[in-house]
Amino acid sequence: MDMDSMDMGSTAMPMASSTDSSSMAMPTSSSDTMTMTGMDSMAMVFFTSTNTSLWSSTFTPSTVGQYTGVCIFLIAFATIFRLLITFRVYFFEIMAAAEQRRNGGLLHPYATEAKSRVRPWRASEAVMMAFMDVTIAGVSYLLMLAVMTMNVGCLALIFQTQARPVRQPGQRRRNAEAETPPAPHHFKDDGWHFKHGANHDNINPWLQWLTITLVESCYFRDIIICPLRTLSNVGLEERPKPQVSQPTDAIVKLSKSTICGTDLHIIKGDVATCTPGTILGHEGVGIIEGVGASVRGFREGDRVLISCICSCASCEYCRKGMYSHCTTGGWILGNSIDGTQAEYVRIPHADSSLYRVPKGANEDALVLLSDIFPTGLECGVLNGKIQPGSTVVIVGAGPVGLAAMITSQLYSPSIIITIDMDENRLKVAKSLGAHHTINPSDGKAVEAVKALTDQKGCDAVIEAVGIPQTFELCQKLVAPGGVIANVGVHGAKVDLHLENLWAQNIAITTRLVDTVTTPMLLKLVSAGRLDPSSLITHRFAFADMEAAYSTFSAASEHKALKVLIDF
Repeated sequence: MDMDSMDMGSTAMPMASSTDSSSMAMPTSSSDTMTMTGMDSMAMVFFTSTNTSLWSSTFTPSTVGQYTGVCIFLIAFATIFRLLITFRVYFFEIMAAAEQRRNGGLLHPYATEAKSRVRPWRASEAVMMAFMDVTIAGVSYLLMLAVMTMNVGCLALIFQTQARPVRQPGQRRRNAEAETPPAPHHFKDDGWHFKHGANHDNINPWLQWLTITLVESCYFRDIIICPLRTLSNVGLEERPKPQVSQPTDAIVKLSKSTICGTDLHIIKGDVATCTPGTILGHEGVGIIEGVGASVRGFREGDRVLISCICSCASCEYCRKGMYSHCTTGGWILGNSIDGTQAEYVRIPHADSSLYRVPKGANEDALVLLSDIFPTGLECGVLNGKIQPGSTVVIVGAGPVGLAAMITSQLYSPSIIITIDMDENRLKVAKSLGAHHTINPSDGKAVEAVKALTDQKGCDAVIEAVGIPQTFELCQKLVAPGGVIANVGVHGAKVDLHLENLWAQNIAITTRLVDTVTTPMLLKLVSAGRLDPSSLITHRFAFADMEAAYSTFSAASEHKALKVLIDF
């Protein structure tokens, strides 16, 4: 379920809000059915709406595709009209020549003698062309400016003397004070959002418009190349403490959590099932604070590991062992219901979705058993059919790729190769057990793998990135009879080269983690045979979640693997 990011040109994702998160206005979640009481829990919330009208003063495109599409359309629109302007002289010359031929060599039929009286209006074509130039260029520029500010309605508000914020659903007046006139824009390197702030009525709106235009023009290139630098869709918000709403529920107070690559996919808009207002996160360790009447295996005060997959254990898919496709569960935490990046979380189907933490166990290590280690083991190692003596290559040395590499050693492969463009991650892979590491930057990764495997390729190829380039590379690395085990979360279509693979007896597997291996991994960690905490590179307090996201989304720059959140 996670997505490791090979550094194919790093993408930074600063957070939506300043550290003054208490003043943020964001929608409350409508995706969770829990009942709620007093505002006493802080949560990390995904809040950008994809349904807001383009003319709204709060609109911000929520996906790279949506934003890029609008940019391409308007830039193409402006380019076409600029081309018309560029070639206007050529067009008018053709028209004038044709007219001259029709009138026996005279450009104007009324000019019957050399010293004619005042020329008719048709002789003033230059004025018309100039007017057309100004109109077309002006409209085109304003449209492009609207895209650069990511908000047509915002552009309109700039021309008003005083811009007023739009109160979001669920937003409260703080301390019962009258609403303070806001700063028309809050200047941060994370997009433009109306925020409550000091009185800025004395700012000249035209000066403000000019300033924003210049600043946004500077950012325009970064927005196109790396949209997450300015599209900020998450922030801390005060939320009601969740309550038991079903008899199978449990309420857990978090002590540890972490950020997953899938959370970044949600922010980018690659996960359509996650609705704005949802609290992010699907990994965590905590203490049970309350249980529903039907919960038998846990009670208040138990320390538990939260599985990223909730399952009823009785539906058709659960009986097949496909818990990730449970009809009333599956991957819902931080997706279709509120998740674990909060002080409290409601866990449906608690009896089959929680694991008791062994006494004296290292919680830092256990929190990585919520998702990435079961994902690497099940989707990569088990699906890849790794056996003693197998040759294995892992494409992508992010957290899940490294988890797959570590757990593959449980099955004694003869060769383990790790491929990544980040030299720091390759060093980490080597220190954790990779026999060989390859940086594909020189374009010779395939030759290097073939040289290590007697020109055969590898029996198991684990794709742990989730982009078209790495999936294509995997197809070139697999040996006849081998398996390509896909782990990465793909947000774009990929090409399958059956013209090269149809006779190679290969298999391609996909899977969403079912967490069937979690009990085994818990025993290995308790026995000291497995140490997932070796992947933790950064720690943050929950109050610093915004900094944690900023660090994790710029992993290459910060040499980050897993970012641990302490509550």
